[in-house]
Amino acid sequence: MRYKKKLKIDLANSQRPKAAADIRANSLAQTSAKAVWGKVVLYLKEKKMISLYVACGDILDVKIEDKFLVISTDQTLLFNLLNERQNIEVINEALKWQNFEGQIKVKKITNDSEKIMQDLKKLESLGIEVSLQ
Repeated sequence: MRYKKKLKIDLANSQRPKAAADIRANSLAQTSAKAVWGKVVLYLKEKKMISLYVACGDILDVKIEDKFLVISTDQTLLFNLLNERQNIEVINEALKWQNFEGQIKVKKITNDSEKIMQDLKKLESLGIEVSLQ
């Protein structure tokens, strides 16, 4: 006989509500980050850097942290492309072109399938058999 453990999550008490000022400040930062990134993409188009323009055109996860424009992606190919020295230089030029006093930083996000595979490898290394159905 198996027992199932039930997990109850109280969503109402899981996070404290944010103050309206915090929400507005975060929204403003996101808006300005997206505006900065949009101008970067426009710069790439103007300079006829078509491959980089196409690659950057669909990026939506951008934030401004300290003096960095942080781009987050779960795509390895895009991450590698953006981290090439010449591409970083071009994007930093685009930031200077619009008087953004900072630089680009690219973060690799682990997507769900990568997390699952890491967990499976860890379980197997512990001697636990795992089968996916």
